[in-house]
Amino acid sequence: MSYEKIYLPSGVIRRGAGVVSGAEIIAAAASEVDDLDRLRALRWVLIDLTLATQLDASSEEIRTVGRHNVATAVYAPRLTIAVVAPRDAVYGVVRMWEGRSLASEWQTRVFRTLPEAEAWLRAMEPTFA
Repeated sequence: MSYEKIYLPSGVIRRGAGVVSGAEIIAAAASEVDDLDRLRALRWVLIDLTLATQLDASSEEIRTVGRHNVATAVYAPRLTIAVVAPRDAVYGVVRMWEGRSLASEWQTRVFRTLPEAEAWLRAMEPTFA
């Protein structure tokens, strides 16, 4: 169970492995507003859940992440977000989150493979390398 964030100049890579809890996802979403300068510079997010075996998050926790995302969108209104979720159970939870994130102008998409997600990010956001 791990969930890490790696910041790059114009984006952030988040990686989850094993069983990722709702609390870990909420903490990551809530912490985005801790550094407003870094947040304002973000253009893309890659969430790689290739090694996640399960997202153990309730519907209420998914709604909480969505509320944090709305607050984050005030400072980063036009993020491009690709999520990699090859496992069906993980994919389903991510699609629930995606439905909660529609309140912002974020471009979001869920993929089954990392190469698909990276190709889409490159096409959508020139700063993704």
